[in-house]
Formats: sequence, structure tokens, C-alpha cells
Amino acid sequence: EIKHAIPTSLFIIMINSIIGFLADRRETKLSEYKMLFLFILISWIGTYFGILLNKKISGKYLKEAFGILLLIVAISIGIIELFF
Repeated sequence: EIKHAIPTSLFIIMINSIIGFLADRRETKLSEYKMLFLFILISWIGTYFGILLNKKISGKYLKEAFGILLLIVAISIGIIELFF
């Protein structure tokens, strides 16, 4: 069911991001660790509100919103990688 798949996907994305960040820790500066902790905090806050929304939004709209979110993230990463 989509209401279980989305939180699982977001959790996996969060874990992959943290592992990727920590894999380069030899080259990591203190300011980057602050960014990591901010990322984790925002992830937890987003998870909390996501759980609340998951209970109120139908699976159909949740599926569409998740697809749009993934598209926005993919485009953002593409722009960052190409131009910055």
C-alpha cells in the first residue's frame, strides 16, 4: 500500500544520505557536521508532520504528491550537479 511505501522510501533516502555524508568524513569540516545535524532535525520534523498528513490524506493524492516531490528533488539535484 502506498501509505506504507512512501515512509519507507523516505526513510531509505534519509539513511542513504547520512551514510554518504559520513563516508566522506575524512574530508568533512565542522560546518558540514552542523549541516548534517540540521538535515537530521529537519528530517525528524518532516517525518512527524508526514505521519499526521498520512492519516488525513487519501492514498491517491498521497501517491501524486510523492511523485511530484521526487520529481522536484531530481530536478534540483540535476541543476546543482550541472551548474554548481
